Amino acid sequence: MVNEIKKNEKMAIISLVCGILGVLLIFVRVPFLYLMAIVPSILAIVLGRKAKKKIKNSDGKLKGEGIATAGFVLGIIGIILVVLALILMGVLLSMLLK
Repeated sequence: MVNEIKKNEKMAIISLVCGILGVLLIFVRVPFLYLMAIVPSILAIVLGRKAKKKIKNSDGKLKGEGIATAGFVLGIIGIILVVLALILMGVLLSMLLK
């Protein structure tokens, strides 16, 4: 009986890092930099999905499905936060222009 060491899928880890970066960029206090959060958030979603498929098709050789899911969810949260920030900015600008 040979014990195989399961390795974390690299795309899952990159997805998690992109998801964290996407959420953190929302809170940077530089004007309009929060819009850049959309790029890592989309990457987190795409890579998280690809990683989960790759892990599922690896016949147990790869692990990291939870990491991929976390990256995927953080990517969705990042996009939602960008949309909410844009809506808030639009409301605030319309109030200022009245």
